[in-house]
Amino acid sequence: MQKWEYLRIVVNMDERVVDDVTVNDVKVFDQSRFKKTKEVELSDLFEKLGGEGWELVNGWGSQSWEVFYFKRPK
Repeated sequence: MQKWEYLRIVVNMDERVVDDVTVNDVKVFDQSRFKKTKEVELSDLFEKLGGEGWELVNGWGSQSWEVFYFKRPK
């Protein structure tokens, strides 16, 4: 049976920065991939994650926050 890794990214839409990153419910924050001080272009972020094998499976949010869920095979 296929096993999956799950990635959750929280984006502060007011400031356009990644605020939180978890993989399999473990908080991670890779500064080389997600820079808190740099504005996030979601299309660029999604393209980079897709190149790493992540598939967007869900997203939700408000005017201030967006939460995106991704998965990829282990």
